[in-house]
Amino acid sequence: MRLLVGTLLALGSTDAEKADRIGRKPIAQRKWEKMDRFQKILMKKSIAENMMTSTHMNGGFTAGPHIGTIRHVPDNLSKQQICMDIPTIADIRSAKDHNGREEQIKRRITLKTMEAVMDGTYHEWIEHLTQDTFPQPTKYLEVDYSHEKFDYMDLGQEFDLDDKSFTLATLVRLRPDHELNANFTNRGARILSKRTDAGLGWELVAPSFYTGAVSLYAGNERREPGHIDYGRSRLPDNTWMCVGTSVDRLNFGQDMAHIVPFVNGFSDGPGTSMRMEGTLSNHVPITLGNHRDESGNLVEGRRDHMMDGSPRFQQHFQGDIHSVSYWDRALDHKEIRMMCRKKLAEIGVETGRCPHGYEQFDCECYKVLDHEMQPFKDAAKFCRSEGGSLAMPKTEQHQDFIEMLMQQSHRETFWIGLDDLDVEHVHRWADGSRMDYENNEFNRYPNGKPDKVYFSEDCVEEVKSRGGFYWNDENCAKVNAFICQLDAIVDHCDQEHGMRAQNVKDMVDRMGSKDTANLEKVNLKSARERNKGGRRN
Repeated sequence: MRLLVGTLLALGSTDAEKADRIGRKPIAQRKWEKMDRFQKILMKKSIAENMMTSTHMNGGFTAGPHIGTIRHVPDNLSKQQICMDIPTIADIRSAKDHNGREEQIKRRITLKTMEAVMDGTYHEWIEHLTQDTFPQPTKYLEVDYSHEKFDYMDLGQEFDLDDKSFTLATLVRLRPDHELNANFTNRGARILSKRTDAGLGWELVAPSFYTGAVSLYAGNERREPGHIDYGRSRLPDNTWMCVGTSVDRLNFGQDMAHIVPFVNGFSDGPGTSMRMEGTLSNHVPITLGNHRDESGNLVEGRRDHMMDGSPRFQQHFQGDIHSVSYWDRALDHKEIRMMCRKKLAEIGVETGRCPHGYEQFDCECYKVLDHEMQPFKDAAKFCRSEGGSLAMPKTEQHQDFIEMLMQQSHRETFWIGLDDLDVEHVHRWADGSRMDYENNEFNRYPNGKPDKVYFSEDCVEEVKSRGGFYWNDENCAKVNAFICQLDAIVDHCDQEHGMRAQNVKDMVDRMGSKDTANLEKVNLKSARERNKGGRRN
């Protein structure tokens, strides 16, 4: 049914005017107020998702319910009408004959969309969600740090975090020193540190000590709440990323804060609410790339007593830091998404060239489908209809990116394009290539290989858990959310981490080409050759 929202908004206004004259709230508003918090959140999320990602792909629709799907956004919402699709009466009747549950869903979609339109809520969401801007940072610092040049950089008192909301964002690239064991680099590395010896202050940590994700330290005079390690996605190496955290201390009641870490504009998990009292401000300078005490000496990292010998890890950030941005308020999800996309584009990392609904990484396009769960074969069929396949995370970097996408979903298990349906114990990707776990080819099985508890477990799912992400072989008849990957890569894009890029490198090596400058890895200097600190002018 094609609704003219401008007309409905006018009807809503008329209804409100009549209600005012008799001293009662409009019917639609009364119904809206009776909805519980979950219903309102679900509806707002569904509308936002459908507006942010087009559901009109090549004239068709993506899977799942469509709540108020926007066909186009006019320049002036107050003067023009918006065309949108919601289930028609005929759709509802047809669903009733076919599936009672489907009828309930479609009836609910229609009712809730109408209510939002008539009480003006939809109009407000449209105006907000169709904006593609974000506020300029309160402070922006272009630092151009690399661990070969600096043990740290002293940023002085460029800014501080007091008792207000804030957002921190940095452009970073992890490059562990190849001369050191990978387990001994970038664990608990400090991007930014402004912390007294007594623990008053704050630190932005990435990768965190245990999870390899984004972490925040925030301590008042009692060192509370301390380390806030709620990021789940492991950060990939050798990839430019926009990472940071948004802390809202305004909208959640007195002394309560909501902390959301993010990677490339994606919230890394649902965020965490906790008590955060007092100021984080102090007199010590900001240290970038490491952690110093109040005397200016580098602080030794912590020990891992779970490892033999309880080795101590340094807090020196291994890699590059291009810039630091600070806002004196908490950016919302859309502002963070737009900000990261623009900041990455400014340094030559494009992230928005995939079709609507897909997200770009390393020239590949991925999309999580979680509205309508499917068995493995049906999920694979849907991805083929989109011009692709179930996702094939063949490298650590692609796996890490997919984890970020899965964090945006409330689902916990997702089909990927890997199975041994044709030959038992011979796992093949959706493109037909073999995944040779017996020769230690990259995988995320907990034990390095499928456990294969039952012979019917022929298909592979990604599992999202509090302890991290892992692969699991599962019965193909199980219904899961799933991840699609388009066959075509982004035009005019140089792939760095994918298997296609590795195949090109192998071919050049076999040919004995001397022109391999673009294929060589970054030559990392020894940590012993670093300068002993530097100050930003």
